[in-house]
Amino acid sequence: MDKIKKYLKPVGICLTVIALIYLVKKIIEMDVDFSEFTSQNMLCALAIAAAFQTVSVLAGSYPWLNFIKAFSDKEISFKKAMSTYAKSNILKYLPGNVFQYIGRNKLASDMDISHIDVACSTILDIFFNIFVTGIFSVLLLGKSIAVLLEKYKDNFVVFLIAGAICLTIAIIIIFCLRKKLGGYFSRYIEAIKGKNKKFIFCGCSYYIIVIGISAVINYICARLVFGSSIISSDIIGIVGAYMFAWIIGFITPGSPGGIGIRESVMLLISTNVYENSVMLYVLMFRLSGIISDVLAFTIALISDQIEKRKNYGA
Repeated sequence: MDKIKKYLKPVGICLTVIALIYLVKKIIEMDVDFSEFTSQNMLCALAIAAAFQTVSVLAGSYPWLNFIKAFSDKEISFKKAMSTYAKSNILKYLPGNVFQYIGRNKLASDMDISHIDVACSTILDIFFNIFVTGIFSVLLLGKSIAVLLEKYKDNFVVFLIAGAICLTIAIIIIFCLRKKLGGYFSRYIEAIKGKNKKFIFCGCSYYIIVIGISAVINYICARLVFGSSIISSDIIGIVGAYMFAWIIGFITPGSPGGIGIRESVMLLISTNVYENSVMLYVLMFRLSGIISDVLAFTIALISDQIEKRKNYGA
């Protein structure tokens, strides 16, 4: 295990450096006209979005950590989980858009817990994130959801086919390794039914609360960007479209972060009436997302250094 850790550390550092290079590349490709962000409303919206998203990245480890606690039955500090989560999050800028999830398994090596427990917790985290976001999106979009589902049905079909293939492979693997994996199933069932079910409940509750707050933040930012010329019902629809676009971007192969998809979804909902404001709104959230990812990554690095100094002093 120590030898594996020895080799994994430099690999992790290299991947992080490459991810940061891709992040800079993405900023350059955005070709941002910063003069569009000189107004008080735009600066305020950017600050609110960046602050909330930074907290979301750091706090996003909470449900994931609770699932790990439930499955592994081990006590793990939030600070350690937060650090791993925030640092692996920066890997999403690598092509493939999956390395951020793989990177989370570093926690398994650091804390000497099962990689399967961490991987299953990550799968649950992804599922509930998409599921709850989808519910909020449907509620906010109302009848407009039918238009979007018709427009992007092919994306869902591809996602469902890919999911079915992965599920089939997983079932085959489970069947072949049923004796070895039997202990995991027993522990997971016990986690759901037994004393650890509180961790599952806390993890699930997080998504409802935070995604609900996210919708409110998006509404406030939209009001600042679009101004008083737009009615509240239209803003609610645009917020729902943005959340729906996040899901489409997530499930669409070859589209990291939903590049181009958020704009098309929101323009479809707004029927191009607010085209300029929609483009600014999406651009503002892309920029705030990059700022928040870098801030969360930096905070995680600083937290690690503080922890090392404490341990060294002890």
